[in-house]
Amino acid sequence: MSVVNPSLPQATSHAAPNAGPAPADVTIDYRAWLSRWWPLCLGFFALLTSTSVRFAQNLWQITEFEYCPLLLAVALWVLWQKRPTIVTAQPPRSVLGATVLMATGALIYIAGVRLKAGYFEFGSLAIVLAGALGLVGGWNLVRKCSFVLVFLVLASPMPAPIIFYATSGLKEWVSVVAEAVLHAAGYPVARDGVTLRVGPYNLLLADACSGMNSLISLTAVGLLYVYLTARRTFAHTALLVAAIIPVAVSTNIVRVLILMLITYHLGDAAGQGFLHEFAGFLLFLVAVAILASFDFLLGRVFRLAPKLSKPHGN
Repeated sequence: MSVVNPSLPQATSHAAPNAGPAPADVTIDYRAWLSRWWPLCLGFFALLTSTSVRFAQNLWQITEFEYCPLLLAVALWVLWQKRPTIVTAQPPRSVLGATVLMATGALIYIAGVRLKAGYFEFGSLAIVLAGALGLVGGWNLVRKCSFVLVFLVLASPMPAPIIFYATSGLKEWVSVVAEAVLHAAGYPVARDGVTLRVGPYNLLLADACSGMNSLISLTAVGLLYVYLTARRTFAHTALLVAAIIPVAVSTNIVRVLILMLITYHLGDAAGQGFLHEFAGFLLFLVAVAILASFDFLLGRVFRLAPKLSKPHGN
């Protein structure tokens, strides 16, 4: 005979033992779970709503931070998809660590609001959520929801000093590569710092086009691809994740080259208008296509490796 704790949400299934994944008729008592954990849910979403409304009126209207609400939407969507995992998680025996973590996040949030430090205010929400998940299902649940936490951090608007120091080197490197490629292709190009002159046009590389903001957006797209196309070995996943930043940087360089060629052949108005935005969108698709191709090649390699390692006599 087994004893069931009535305070915990129960999941029931008609599947036989060792039948694999739970079937579609699994019943989860969301109401019972919510009746126990509603203060945590209400507190977190109150902080999130307050910050989102405030950011929508200022920070998110800045070009450099237009990607932030999109990443937040992805994080919330994934969190919604994790409902069964969260509700059926078993509470840990000790909640001290999770309580301290959530309290720390709350203090950072308050400091961020008082100091008007957007990165700390929004980034602290990931800490608060991690602590709340730890209270609900322990560190194992935090690990299972790590993608949500990563996207909340990526959705945080980077502080201006960090953007300046991080993007200055990146923009310099992008401009050097762009100049070398166009010069090799026979275009009349010259460079002065991060300003490129191609024909009669001067192009200043902005943060949104060639800096940290674009890199974060492309990295987020890569991570989303990895998440949505899971079911790989650890080594396969690790190599694919390691390729995200090189793909993002390379794709970013191609975007700058395309914009320079558009400006040179069609004029400055074309380079700053619709084609400018379309080039950015197109390069996101190219980045995903490159990752998908690399993913496919890795899959072939990892499927062939065991066969090649077997002795010929077996």
